[in-house]
Amino acid sequence: MSIKHFVVNGDEKSVQDTLSRLKFIAKVKEGEKLDIESQTVQDNSYIVNVIRTFFRNESRNRTITFIRTTYGEAFELIEGYLKNESLFAKNLTELILKSINDSQVGLENLAKTYEDDRMFVAKIETIIDTINAKLIDFE
Repeated sequence: MSIKHFVVNGDEKSVQDTLSRLKFIAKVKEGEKLDIESQTVQDNSYIVNVIRTFFRNESRNRTITFIRTTYGEAFELIEGYLKNESLFAKNLTELILKSINDSQVGLENLAKTYEDDRMFVAKIETIIDTINAKLIDFE
């Protein structure tokens, strides 16, 4: 694995893409929903919900998949960079870990936004628990 890129399922992704997605998640406020296709947030209103669901094919499942993929890629990057002893790799590892920690606030805000959907909230809480369990490996 090169220091700039890594490969997932044959698609080349950059560390900058993964960091950007983590920072995007970190900025989610309570009452906002993720629009995965456009990588933006939307208010939680009836009109927005109708447009998201019926015209944009956005769903809670797509949101969960986006979140899981983002954190999976982040941890893959960390594990790859830990094998490299350069200062650059060490700095990137610290930056990714910080972004993972910072992004958990956005996950908590998503759970509040969807508080009426117990299964969605449970999935978000499980993701947070899994992230925290994995972070212990890097302390």
